[in-house]
Amino acid sequence: MESARTARPLNAAPCRVEGLQIYVIFTEYARTGYALEAASLMAEDLGATLTLLAAQVVPYPLPLEDPPVAPEFSERRLAAMAGRQSPAAEVRLLFCRDRGDTIRKALAPRSLVVIGEAGPWRSREERGLARLLRRDGHEVILLRMSRPVAGWTAAAAQGGRR
Repeated sequence: MESARTARPLNAAPCRVEGLQIYVIFTEYARTGYALEAASLMAEDLGATLTLLAAQVVPYPLPLEDPPVAPEFSERRLAAMAGRQSPAAEVRLLFCRDRGDTIRKALAPRSLVVIGEAGPWRSREERGLARLLRRDGHEVILLRMSRPVAGWTAAAAQGGRR
């Protein structure tokens, strides 16, 4: 019988899941960066594709085609954030009136969703969205940031210094 010291390591080959897609929901730059890093590790191990899904609310006086923040600016910031991951995440930026409804419609059935949250006292919106998505049949992982993540600032998301 082998002792723990001389035991051969188990084959720790990653489990591949054909066609698996992991969605990371954009909430705020630091929380989303934290969630993207974790989801990227999962995607790499599982052979999954990674999608950063951002629903930007456009207030009613404005047409959906004319959001208050230029689409190119938002796309650039999100692409910089997504491009830092391995595998790189696809970015889907959606302009809408109702964020929750738009995210629910954008997800494939029974999706794996990752949402970053700041903590129990500041995460009401993220927890509400997670409840909605679970009710729709999605698997949702809420990742609580226990500490600020160095480098995940708005400047870093723009491609600035970390």
